[in-house]
Amino acid sequence: MTTIKTVAEYCGVSVSTVSRALNNHPDVSQDAKDKVLEAVRKLHYVPNSSARDLVRTQTASIGVVVRGAENTFFVPIVRAIEDGCAQAGYDMVLHQVTVRSDEITEGAELVNSKRLKGLVLLGGRYDYTREGSRLHRCALRVLFLYQPVWQSREGRVLVGLHR
Repeated sequence: MTTIKTVAEYCGVSVSTVSRALNNHPDVSQDAKDKVLEAVRKLHYVPNSSARDLVRTQTASIGVVVRGAENTFFVPIVRAIEDGCAQAGYDMVLHQVTVRSDEITEGAELVNSKRLKGLVLLGGRYDYTREGSRLHRCALRVLFLYQPVWQSREGRVLVGLHR
C-alpha cells in the first residue's frame, strides 16, 4: 500500500510538502505540486481519510441512524442517501439500532464519536421535541424521516429538519 511517506520518498521531498501539495497550499511551488500529483497518479496513492480526520475538528461524514434496519424497505433509501453523500463529497456512516433503542441517544453518541457534519434519523418515531433531545446541543443539521411517511395513504412525505 502506498503511503504519503512513500510519495514523499519517491519525489525527494518531505511528507509535509506532499501534504501541502495535495491540499493545494499556497506555500508549495507549482513544480513541486506537479511532481507530487504525478507521483500520486503513478503510485496509485489514496489519502487515508482516518488520518486526515485526526487533525480536523469535523469530518466530511454524514451519519445515518436506521431503526428497524431489517426492514427491506430501507435498503433503497439508504442506497440513495449513500449516493447523495458520495456525489456531494461526503462519507456515510451507517448505524443500525433496534426497534427498542433510543435513536436520539444513539445519534448523539454517533455525532460525538465520529464528529459528523450531519445526521439522518430513518425509521424512528415522529414525536421528537428539539428541547428534550440530546441532539439539541449538537451544532449540526439533523434530518428526521418520520415513520408515518410509510403509513400515509395520501403518499405525502413528511420531513423534519432541525438545526
